[in-house]
Amino acid sequence: ARVVAEQQAGPIRSRSVHGGHVRYHYGWGGAGDDLDRVLWPVARSAADLLTGGRLGRVRGCDAGNCAWLFLDTSRNRSRRWCDMSVCGNRAKARRHYARLRRRI
Repeated sequence: ARVVAEQQAGPIRSRSVHGGHVRYHYGWGGAGDDLDRVLWPVARSAADLLTGGRLGRVRGCDAGNCAWLFLDTSRNRSRRWCDMSVCGNRAKARRHYARLRRRI
């Protein structure tokens, strides 16, 4: 395998490796069994987000008891909750039951 490109920023090291023929794979270089190695993809993802021009799409969840951030990839940038099946569903259920109570 021949290293084609390598980046290093602090503990984050990424490497594009030519694996023979026309195949490439993306891997992590550096020291062997670092325990913090599992965090490298998270740090890389955060760095890509901060420098990639999509920072304006990062939003906070509208649920009052949730502190999660999410990347709003909707076309019209109207996403409100971090996860529709959890926070969004709870908010919609609360509104529904509030409407039912007002009818009574």
